[in-house]
Amino acid sequence: MKLVIFDVDGTLVNSRHHILAAFHETFDHLGLPRPEDSAVADVIGLSLTQACQKLIADKAAARAAATYYAENYMRIQAALMSGGPALYAGVGELLAELKDDQRFALGLATGNSRRGVRRLLDTHQWHNWFATIQTADDAPSKPHPAMVRQAMAELGVSGDDTFMVGDTAWDVSMGVAAGANAIGVTWGYHPEAQLVAAGARFIARRLPELRETLLGLAE
Repeated sequence: MKLVIFDVDGTLVNSRHHILAAFHETFDHLGLPRPEDSAVADVIGLSLTQACQKLIADKAAARAAATYYAENYMRIQAALMSGGPALYAGVGELLAELKDDQRFALGLATGNSRRGVRRLLDTHQWHNWFATIQTADDAPSKPHPAMVRQAMAELGVSGDDTFMVGDTAWDVSMGVAAGANAIGVTWGYHPEAQLVAAGARFIARRLPELRETLLGLAE
């Protein structure tokens, strides 16, 4: 059996607009200068606390930003009136195919909270699709390997048979540090060169390439 662990933001879900809007309001509310959107994109995938610490030098201000963001993200998202972040085209179909393939077990490893993941599962009716779910509430922030290690331990799967799929160097580095294989996807937040430098074993530039890679690994 192959364990395939997916990151969420930038890998399954196109959440860029929602995340940027939430950071913009957070910085404006606290009277802090907004960072460049590219700087925000670079920290997506980290836990909220770690992301704010990278964007804000002052520790107290970083804690205040993380608190405000966490308490207001759902409201900000609802205010955008877009029904929440959309899945990338074909993601639902790919996950459904892998879920029904007995050669695979699926997992999630995300910097989101448990609350955020529950909302994702509710929105897309993905309950019972994932054999293991690791969140920022369960382990240290990426790129610490704990989330992947915990997922492997829960299912009794070795690193050789585990594949971490993500769009950032944080995802790739986490998978590599855990002794798993990392698959970088290029439609998210970090460029291909950054994924390769972090140690991605495979690169998928389009969703069909990811599907072909995963099905090929199970043969």
